[in-house]
Amino acid sequence: MSGPCYLGLVTVKALAAAGDDRVIASTSGGQLYSYKIDGVGDWTRAALKSDGWSAVGSLSSPGGGLYYGRTNGGMYWYHDVDPTDGDGSDIAYHPSDPVDASGWTQSLLSAYANNCAYVPPAPSATTGEKIAKVADAQVGKGFNDFDFHHPGAWCAEFVRYAWANVGARTSGVTPEAGSLYPYGQNNGTLHSTPKVGDAVSNP
Repeated sequence: MSGPCYLGLVTVKALAAAGDDRVIASTSGGQLYSYKIDGVGDWTRAALKSDGWSAVGSLSSPGGGLYYGRTNGGMYWYHDVDPTDGDGSDIAYHPSDPVDASGWTQSLLSAYANNCAYVPPAPSATTGEKIAKVADAQVGKGFNDFDFHHPGAWCAEFVRYAWANVGARTSGVTPEAGSLYPYGQNNGTLHSTPKVGDAVSNP
């Protein structure tokens, strides 16, 4: 799109189709709007963002809530969880993960729609899940290959071993189980509902 476009007395800087009967538009003032086409000469506008979009000079979307914005040669992407709700609070920004931060200088850009849908990355394992995996790997082993203070490892030594293998803090954990309670007190991790990866101890 070249030159200003006026939609409902709003000067649009960039415009893109975002799905069936739906258009998104950015403005020089930094707003992002969504337009739902209700019929001939009939449409509904929703303000998705009140600022932050002034640098977007070109917009494109393949649908599925995926928006691509070009900003001075860089191409960035955004995900609208529900592109039909007229609410921009669920738009996720990905400024640290651009398509490319430079080189996008084309005069005209478009997106090819082919059953597009945002696929979130698989969540990484929590620290507790990593601890459990380390512990599970030692089931049935006698710990003869490890330099524990006590043969076979006392329970707190095993806790320290599992925690240390995932980078968790172990300072204050000794071979004695009694060290776990003050550890929780001193580190603000003491609670009454155990979760995966926790050590269970009595005071």
